[in-house]
Amino acid sequence: ILAVGGRLLSRVIDLIALLVLARLLQPSDFGLISIAMSLIFIVEAVLELPVSQVLLVERDVSRTMMDTAFTLSLLRGLVLAIVIGAMAWPFATIYGDMRLLPLILALTLAPACRGISNPRLALYNRDLDFRRTVAAELLGKVMSLVVSAAVAMLTGSYWALALGTIVSPMTSALLSFVLAPYLPRLSLHDWRLFRNFLGWLSGAQLFSAFAWQIDRLVLGRLASAPVLGRFTMADNLAAIPGQVLLAPILGPLSAGLVAVREDPERLRQAYLKTLASIALLGFPV
Repeated sequence: ILAVGGRLLSRVIDLIALLVLARLLQPSDFGLISIAMSLIFIVEAVLELPVSQVLLVERDVSRTMMDTAFTLSLLRGLVLAIVIGAMAWPFATIYGDMRLLPLILALTLAPACRGISNPRLALYNRDLDFRRTVAAELLGKVMSLVVSAAVAMLTGSYWALALGTIVSPMTSALLSFVLAPYLPRLSLHDWRLFRNFLGWLSGAQLFSAFAWQIDRLVLGRLASAPVLGRFTMADNLAAIPGQVLLAPILGPLSAGLVAVREDPERLRQAYLKTLASIALLGFPV
């Protein structure tokens, strides 16, 4: 209930931010940000490291595991910044808008911050205690709303959207270390454990990343920025019900599957019930 309620409130804040910014900015501003974020999302998804999933399924999580998870996330953030930074100029040239260059470079902060959140939160989520995760996400959303709305009112610039995109994960990441005290140390002691998870996920991540963003990439080339901006706003609104009802369920379900993983038959039945439940709720939505 807490996870679903927290995600619902989070999406309500997103909806309020979207409505406020839609009144203060132009559709072309949303289109420009959408093109920039498509590159960010694809690279971020392809280079995703399932550090939280590893901590979620491990029953005895040691300090070195958490340190390794944090270090890998930090290294991933640096690689993300380098890769996206190298692609920023060619990407802006292809789309014929050099405003994308500084915009993409600034937006690299968002995935970097999402990647270095406190790995200790995974332990609370494994025990179905989502209070800290929900609090960090909500406070990040509120801060993003305040900053983006203020910048939009003062400047009327698309940078209001960019700053809101950066502030939310930055605030959540910082708060995660306050709500779940953990002093990170750099270590790669248990990197092999994470490597085993990475191998079989990479292909799926590459495919899903392009499938997720291909519409915006194509529209960015074939349609005007205002048209893409309207499409992005409509797409974001249409996605809210599914994000509110389905996304919060996956965390508790994963933790439940971990609890029965030693019994193959119970695990199989639980997995099938999980898929059936998601389909039963998801398709009508």
